Amino acid sequence: MKNEKRLNLLLCCYIGVLLFSMVYGNYSIWQDELFTLNAIQGTYQQFMETIVADFVHPPLYYLLLKGWNDCLRVVGLNPIVAAKLFSIVLFVVAIVFGSKKILKEYGETAALYFVCFACMTQAIGYAVEIRMYSLSACCTLFAYLYAGDILRHETEKNWILFTVFSILAAYTHYFAVVSLSFVYFYLLYVGWKRKNVKPWVLCFGMTCIAYMPWLITMFMNRNHMQHDFYQPITIVHVGRFVILPFFNHNALLTVFVFALFMSITIGLTNKYGDAFTKVCCFNCLYDCIIGVVLSLTLHKFFNGKYLLPGFMVYLLGLAILVSRMKRQTYVKQIVCVLMVLCSMQYGIFEYKEMNGARQVLAILNDPEVKEVQAANKQLDEILTYYRNVFGIDDSRSGEANKKLVMIYSDFDTLDPSFNARLLNDGIYCGARISVYEIKE
Repeated sequence: MKNEKRLNLLLCCYIGVLLFSMVYGNYSIWQDELFTLNAIQGTYQQFMETIVADFVHPPLYYLLLKGWNDCLRVVGLNPIVAAKLFSIVLFVVAIVFGSKKILKEYGETAALYFVCFACMTQAIGYAVEIRMYSLSACCTLFAYLYAGDILRHETEKNWILFTVFSILAAYTHYFAVVSLSFVYFYLLYVGWKRKNVKPWVLCFGMTCIAYMPWLITMFMNRNHMQHDFYQPITIVHVGRFVILPFFNHNALLTVFVFALFMSITIGLTNKYGDAFTKVCCFNCLYDCIIGVVLSLTLHKFFNGKYLLPGFMVYLLGLAILVSRMKRQTYVKQIVCVLMVLCSMQYGIFEYKEMNGARQVLAILNDPEVKEVQAANKQLDEILTYYRNVFGIDDSRSGEANKKLVMIYSDFDTLDPSFNARLLNDGIYCGARISVYEIKE
């Protein structure tokens, strides 16, 4: 038992070091991350006025991130690195404290599998983004853990902690609310069977009361929602959403990992699954169905990344199921090898993206470059942010004679009227970027 605890701690430290090494010096951001960084600028008074006046995102992550970045700004840390580090810390908190809680309630084997699974998949990718996914996954995971405690030991403490983490999760992401509604329905069913629904009514009532201020604010600001944000809802797109959490920037590896996880889930749920593990494992399927229904009836906004708040819950259920298998030693070794391989593969991609962002900064600082343009609004805003944060003045004259234009290779095409020569292709900065020199 002692050795297993040490192994879990070692794995958690490994995750922290791995993520920190991926993010340190990584200035690569994309449009949603830029929105987050712009949202936390200014004074607290301006920030609160923005939240009340026209904010449509649950505010908890932004409030915490602003406090974090303001503190680290005092010691001179770059705001991009500081914000990415905040997401990493939240992910590591979920892994470390989540595994310790699992170790206590479900055994050391389940805790080890949970750490391994969480390190293998796209969850590790979103753990370095300047978005709310790490915080939402952390709060949702702990809400489900205490829901499991309620099912085994229905105490006042467990109900209070479940309520607190449910409220925190709801204030981070709307789909955390969807994910939690699944376990709320199940707890109501259990309470009905036990003929004791009073704790559930109190918990649900307190959650609704605590969330009501934001619901009112969101309703008042609903006209500020980006109705141009549109996601097609087809079988192909929904399939991509389902497979997204397993994406590792390698098509073959993605399909292999997804097929492996689905096979294990279906097989073990039938053989070893109890009610709680089934709720955990089918959580993402429930989220996907609700997302598709809401998109078809309201506005086509659903995206695969919205499944990530509940994805940690799926990993929790799967880890418990795998820990109940017989002859676990060989499976454990295979999982550890897969964890290392997938982490290395994702780390290689992240290094390329980090190096690509530095190339973009080098181009902006190049004294031979007279002007750098972006072919679309999103990329232009990112370049403008880089100029402001790093104090870059690229409005040069004199000997500088190169005029460059950057485009998103995956989405844009170069204006055919340009007399251009391709200089660099495959630079990563949120997406693949191509750089062309414009001949006068």
